[in-house]
Amino acid sequence: MMKNIIIINEDGNKKEITESNYAEYDTFFRFIKQIEWDHEGQHLTCGNSYQVYLIPQKQKLAVLYMEENPDFPPPGNLVIHNADKSVHKIVKVPGFINETVIQKRVHPPTSPEGFVYLSKLLEIDGALHLIVGIETYTNSGVRMGPGTMIEERALDIDTGIFHPTWNNAPIYC
Repeated sequence: MMKNIIIINEDGNKKEITESNYAEYDTFFRFIKQIEWDHEGQHLTCGNSYQVYLIPQKQKLAVLYMEENPDFPPPGNLVIHNADKSVHKIVKVPGFINETVIQKRVHPPTSPEGFVYLSKLLEIDGALHLIVGIETYTNSGVRMGPGTMIEERALDIDTGIFHPTWNNAPIYC
């Protein structure tokens, strides 16, 4: 069980996460740089990341690692960790399913396509999913710049597989 959970944002501010304030975390503290917690007598830390998303219902956390992280480089930089920090799943970038995204994207891509953010938890077909933003390009190839399109997909926390039909796209930058 994850206990004494502390999140640290990009400004270095710390906040303890409890069952009573988890909804506040889910709303305001998604973009955190580091998380610390205790699990079975061990104090664990997960950092060097772009974004961490705590999933207390499953005793897991999803981590979108920075591109510079040598342990989890793109395209395998989205990792679901167990409470003991072991790797549950390394998530691969899926193919796009939204017809608009498929038709408008540059193919082959001029820049790497990949994960850009972790959004929220949703229950779909009885399973808990994490909504993940995946980017592609229509022209410029500038990350999160003009010409970038994002397709949001639903990742099953248990299986590490994206839902075959759920998507929210296109989102243009």
